[in-house]
Amino acid sequence: MRVTLFGTSLLQNGHQRSHITRAQNRGLLALLALNANIFVTYDWAIEALWGGRPPSSARTQIHTGVHAIRRALRELAAEDLLTSNACGYALRIDPGQVDATLFERKVQQARSASAVDNHDEATTLLEEGLALWRGPALGDAAGSFVTGARQRLDQQRASAIEDLIALEMRAGRHTDVVDRFSAVIDQFPLRERLRGQLMLAQFRAGNKVAAIENYQQFRTQLADKIGLDPSPQLRALQHAIIRDDISLDVNVQKFATPFDSELPVV
Repeated sequence: MRVTLFGTSLLQNGHQRSHITRAQNRGLLALLALNANIFVTYDWAIEALWGGRPPSSARTQIHTGVHAIRRALRELAAEDLLTSNACGYALRIDPGQVDATLFERKVQQARSASAVDNHDEATTLLEEGLALWRGPALGDAAGSFVTGARQRLDQQRASAIEDLIALEMRAGRHTDVVDRFSAVIDQFPLRERLRGQLMLAQFRAGNKVAAIENYQQFRTQLADKIGLDPSPQLRALQHAIIRDDISLDVNVQKFATPFDSELPVV
């Protein structure tokens, strides 16, 4: 049994798939799946779905949502995976069968691999984790907790992309980085590490002008949206690019090391 939370929420058993009706029911599925094998109490579910303003029918709506999930599981001959007790409900599955949890696991495994200089394995794990993203996290789910969960997963995705870029640059694939990841800036325009990585990749790929323009765009966006200036580290990188500083040579790792913390996240 697999649970998909990236893109269209669905349950899958082999080649069979089952969709959950109503966005709120899909939110309840996400809550159960992200907390697999843990009993989600009624109070927990009510807070997650409605925050501090639950309707008087909250418990009834939870029962209705559980019925919808159970019906979908029954279609896949897996009804017994949803268990209940007097306090609430639990989805009894391997957390690795939930795409969002599997993504987090692969990112952590990649970081462990990189920590012992197994960069090829780290790259493979990150590629596998990022390939799980077939759409927005919890994109068709509803509930008070959904926005926070989506933001958390989005930021983890951005960090994983930055980690992958760092590994690709270590391997000297700067042109590939520019071609593949330049558009990611539109999704995460204020992430400074990502911006710095792409500036350096553009410079090393022979496009100094694009690297400088990239910095200027970031400086403008940062000032307009949150009233801040780029960090001293990013400014130093920009000045080094302008000077064609030897420290930016492909064989010097001053500004691009896997999982570095030199360029902060904004």
